[in-house]
Amino acid sequence: MNQSMIGKVYEDIDKNFEKYVKELQQYLSQPSISATGEGIEETAQMTAEYIRRLGSKDVRLVRFKDGHPIVYGTITSKNAEKTLVLYNMYDVQPPEPLEEWISPPFAARIVDGKVIARGAVNTKGPVMGMFKGLESYLNVYGEFPVNLVFIIEGEEELGSPHIPEFVKMYEDDLKKCDAVYMHGNDQEEDDTPAVHLGVKGLLYFEMEAEMGSRDVHGSLATIVPNPVWKLVWVLKTMKDESNRILIKGIYDDVRPPTNEEIEMVKDIAARKDLQKFKEFLGIKEFRGDLQGLDLYIENYFKPTLNIDGIVSGYTGPGTKTLVPAKARIKMDIRLVPNMTSEKVWTLVQNHMKEHGFNDIKLIKRSAYEWARAPPSSHIAKSVINSLKQLGYNPLVYPTLEGSAPFYIFSKPPLNLPFVLAGFAYGFLAHAPNEYIKITQYRESIRLMATILENFKSS
Repeated sequence: MNQSMIGKVYEDIDKNFEKYVKELQQYLSQPSISATGEGIEETAQMTAEYIRRLGSKDVRLVRFKDGHPIVYGTITSKNAEKTLVLYNMYDVQPPEPLEEWISPPFAARIVDGKVIARGAVNTKGPVMGMFKGLESYLNVYGEFPVNLVFIIEGEEELGSPHIPEFVKMYEDDLKKCDAVYMHGNDQEEDDTPAVHLGVKGLLYFEMEAEMGSRDVHGSLATIVPNPVWKLVWVLKTMKDESNRILIKGIYDDVRPPTNEEIEMVKDIAARKDLQKFKEFLGIKEFRGDLQGLDLYIENYFKPTLNIDGIVSGYTGPGTKTLVPAKARIKMDIRLVPNMTSEKVWTLVQNHMKEHGFNDIKLIKRSAYEWARAPPSSHIAKSVINSLKQLGYNPLVYPTLEGSAPFYIFSKPPLNLPFVLAGFAYGFLAHAPNEYIKITQYRESIRLMATILENFKSS
């Protein structure tokens, strides 16, 4: 790395930082709620324009019959030997409950050194950090050292339903790329930056019980079946009190962590302050009072069966006795190597049949496969070295606890290593008062520029 030139990039970032903050606020002030469609078209156009400003002569909104556009753009450099895909998202979650925000979710106001807005960390803030890091690099060098491919979608919060179709459309071009990077919200609660080399997979589904055509008075509970109880009985067959999933065959394909992964986790366990983490999460104890290495092995290498929500009956103020006609449970299963969403979905269906719950309707909502990048990959080394050059000792995780459509890039036919890193806390990503610190935004910009410089020679 040319320290003199990258130093000039940092100087350019400092010189333009006030303008960069205003552009961040403008981007965050534009709603882009994928669940409702509010502001999606406007944000897609804004995102495309930022790519054009970086010199792309080929930016397009790739549209689908039923869905939101993917912003796709390319920049080709004269002497570049490598091509880096920059994947990200411009859509956000709904901001409700609105009354819990200390500042309107799309006002993007600066409060106590933080920009508070929906999308501040997940992930329009990091997207703008990526754009501004590239802009300052271009201001100093005049061109990029690698070819760039931008894939910024508007449906990540909906399960990325059109990313597979998109990859198939552009498969020949994407096969020529070398790696995929997502500039995200990967910072610990103690400000240590993190690098994630993968994600868990996800199977999201609903179970619905319908016992009548309408709700009836609660006094009839003696003779009228209650769909909530029916779903409670279903749940009792799916998981025991020790947290073990009881769906037959679900653990058959779970591979144990490799020695390399264990070493990563040992470093995490030695450096993480679990008490502070508990306080940040607002809990007194971890499940089963898990501690140390056991906690991290459970968290990163075991599947989950989680209840996201139960919808039924009366939940308003006061009293109202009734037997509801319908009940619905939203659930997710996080998948680890070498599970597949298709097989697990079949196991869930078989479980329901074997226990006689044929009258329960199962609805599959979305599915992601898991993904992993080796720490020896050029993109992983570029990101880790960049953080070290910025003065940090990053935590390197074998996987994110959550899920994203990384598998689309990391599995056949593309087989590209995919890495996630960045500056910002992800814990309030879907909650009120989501924010990014001004200091984090500056580091996000500096990191993107540094990764670009390192990736060209890795």
